[in-house]
Amino acid sequence: MKKLYLSFSIVYFLSAFLYAQTQEEIKPIKEDGLKYKKNQNIKTAILKEGDKKIEELVKKAQEDESKDTSLEDPKQKSGFLLGTGVSVAKLDVSQIVQTFEELSKTTPSFEAGIILGYQYYFSKYFGLRISATAKAGGEAKVKAVKLVPIPEAVKNPQIDDVLQTYIPVQASGEFDFLFDFYTNQKHTVGMSLGLGYEARWYIVQKASAKFDGGLNTITQKPNTILDSALFGNVGFHYYYGKHQFELGYRFLKYDLYDKDNSWKLVTSGNTHYKTQTKLFMSGELTLSYLYRF
Repeated sequence: MKKLYLSFSIVYFLSAFLYAQTQEEIKPIKEDGLKYKKNQNIKTAILKEGDKKIEELVKKAQEDESKDTSLEDPKQKSGFLLGTGVSVAKLDVSQIVQTFEELSKTTPSFEAGIILGYQYYFSKYFGLRISATAKAGGEAKVKAVKLVPIPEAVKNPQIDDVLQTYIPVQASGEFDFLFDFYTNQKHTVGMSLGLGYEARWYIVQKASAKFDGGLNTITQKPNTILDSALFGNVGFHYYYGKHQFELGYRFLKYDLYDKDNSWKLVTSGNTHYKTQTKLFMSGELTLSYLYRF
């Protein structure tokens, strides 16, 4: 029994010793595991906090960017302008051939050109703009099937198929007051009212006519016509970001310069008829696109 008891005692102490040794060896591993888990929790918390901060920064950056480009800020609607425009002009024609009644016509002219300018907004709703335009158009025509002699004329040849064509070229400057009645971050709707000055050249392209029943041809030598005038302008505009679209109408023109455009209409018999031609633009509808820098 003593031997059996001794054996059990040895086994018990040996087991206790081995268990203690194992626990000593496992202890660092447990500690490392706890440290790792703790570090992972810290990393997760940092990442979550970091994501939250990043979201806040992105949101703030977006808000700042939106604020910086919002058309509610007058600075965002101010700047240099470059663009193009098309227009339909109404030209009133007056031509008087000596001993014949006045020939009065209206002819359209389709024109296109470039626009340069600068605009400045001093509040959310009000601004000023100055611009310059250079345009050229399609042929403007002076045309008559037959000229009618004045009653007191003793003898006149029969003049038929009168035709002259002119290319209109225009240069103008304009000053406008701008009023925007609707504005948000990217869109603006408003109107403009202004005053301008223009100079127009009508360059001769063709000239022909016949007389005595079409048996003979008349020689025509018209001059290039030059005039200048003041005009009023009213328009409606729409802005999308830096893009500007406008529909305008020029009206109430007042002539400042009226050159004597007299020239000679000459028959084959060398008979000269003094002729005077005038073209006056009485109205113009324009559509323009501008990019703001």
